[in-house]
Amino acid sequence: MSVWVANVSTSQFEVCLRESRTFDGPHNNLAVNWLAYDNNPSSWQAKESSEVTFSNNEVPAAENNYALCKNVNFTNPFYSSPVVLATVINGGSNNANIACPLKDPLSSWLEEVTNSYFRVCIKDDAGYDGQRSTIIVDYLVKGDLDPCINVSCKYHSHCVSLSPHRFTCRCESSCPSYEEQVCASNGRTFRNLCLLKQEICRTRGNFTDYHPGSCT
Repeated sequence: MSVWVANVSTSQFEVCLRESRTFDGPHNNLAVNWLAYDNNPSSWQAKESSEVTFSNNEVPAAENNYALCKNVNFTNPFYSSPVVLATVINGGSNNANIACPLKDPLSSWLEEVTNSYFRVCIKDDAGYDGQRSTIIVDYLVKGDLDPCINVSCKYHSHCVSLSPHRFTCRCESSCPSYEEQVCASNGRTFRNLCLLKQEICRTRGNFTDYHPGSCT
């Protein structure tokens, strides 16, 4: 069963349903749960919201099984994969007198929801014939942001998230073995720049890289 929303206005909207297979018997007591909001309540603690547009001239490709998909990058990374609420608006029209578009049954889904992006896909259930309307997908994201956002660690350490609200600064645990010598300002030669920064971090040393090559 495909379900989509059309003709959304400030006072009403239209919800459409269509079987994935042409009439396969009667369906009793079908119900569509819905939630409408203008500005999301502060209690939701939503971190961002926006929309994705699939224009009517975008053609689905065979390698995507004739679906249209787009990656959406989050404004800031999350600690873990957040919850993404999405609503598909089919038709791009606010005219409540227009009936549900008979040629536009849609399947829509989210995939690859990670801490930095998600992927939204739509597919014309009846097969694309060049007459699809513009599709808008509104989305809202809930979750805990990465606590390392805007954290600046000292001594060449890097921020590591421990929980949604805790972090620590850690030194580089391992360095490559290649040799590209660098001379530190304390007169010591290091095999490469990574090892120099690792030593500064571990000792909280007050020295820096001085010049490429050996100190001697």
